[in-house]
Amino acid sequence: MKVEPDIFLQALDNNYRWKMSKLIMLVRILKERKSFFKNEKPMEVHTIIKDGIILEMIQTVWGLAEDIAACCNAALKNGNTLIKDIVDYETKDIHKFFGSVDKLSDKDIKKILNLPDERQIKFKNKEDVERFRTTIDIAKKSLSGLRNFYNKYYSLMVKYKHGSPLLIGSVDNNKDYNHVSEKDKDYCSSMIGAFTSGKDKKVIFIRTSIEEVCSTAAQSFLLQEMIFKNRNPRYFNAKGGETFVYLKSQRR
Repeated sequence: MKVEPDIFLQALDNNYRWKMSKLIMLVRILKERKSFFKNEKPMEVHTIIKDGIILEMIQTVWGLAEDIAACCNAALKNGNTLIKDIVDYETKDIHKFFGSVDKLSDKDIKKILNLPDERQIKFKNKEDVERFRTTIDIAKKSLSGLRNFYNKYYSLMVKYKHGSPLLIGSVDNNKDYNHVSEKDKDYCSSMIGAFTSGKDKKVIFIRTSIEEVCSTAAQSFLLQEMIFKNRNPRYFNAKGGETFVYLKSQRR
């Protein structure tokens, strides 16, 4: 069965919608976990559950960052092979793209977002021109945010993905964790440890927070909206699209 471009585009969009829904559900469970596990009295148990949920949230957003990078990397190539380039991407492609984020030009961003050149657009007023430019600037900042998140949690996620045990729920005695308030320990913040490879086994703790995870997720979904909504089936045969979406004024 040949995959039609519009079906593939819908599949990508549905995938992002599911991950967004999953993230919302995890936040809800995180907030109400104590009511779900009323019989579990030891605080350590609730801490394990909290850290585990946050770990799942990190994995979800980290995967989103990887997906966005794959789509961006494919968009910068020939439009005729967009589907193939997204499906067949390799880890090295993700590293290469994130490594070049700071070097992306406005022309590259417009190609990623499938935006036309300003000279091809009949803007109604100066505000529309400003929004167009703001869209490009925010896309750059969002990609930088995804890059930072991806790099920060890379070693942690690789270990988690391949079944390596991580240290969760038992970090209250860690000296780097003592200054965190009890409120943050209970909900907002988490310290997750990973065992290093090599002869000298050590534990490296990585501090994370709900705010960091959710703000990165927001950057991802904003990019996803602009990247996919700016495309239609004609894009895939390199004819280009006639419509485009950019930031509305309330999103500045």
